[in-house]
Amino acid sequence: TTLFFNISFKRRAGSGLTYSITVGSGTWIGARATIFGNTNIGSGCVIAACACVNKSVVDNTLVGGTPARKIRDV
Repeated sequence: TTLFFNISFKRRAGSGLTYSITVGSGTWIGARATIFGNTNIGSGCVIAACACVNKSVVDNTLVGGTPARKIRDV
């Protein structure tokens, strides 16, 4: 089922910005993890709980921390 809404509104402040986040297949993202915009997360990655990912993550990598750092290869 596809729903279409025709909503007309004006922004109250600032301009609207869009950022892309790409998550590969088989990736696990832990609870309360924050992923910032313009970030690519490869396939088979594990993002630890409460991690703040601000850079791209290569395939098959475990990352965690604030900011997220590589812990080990998976």
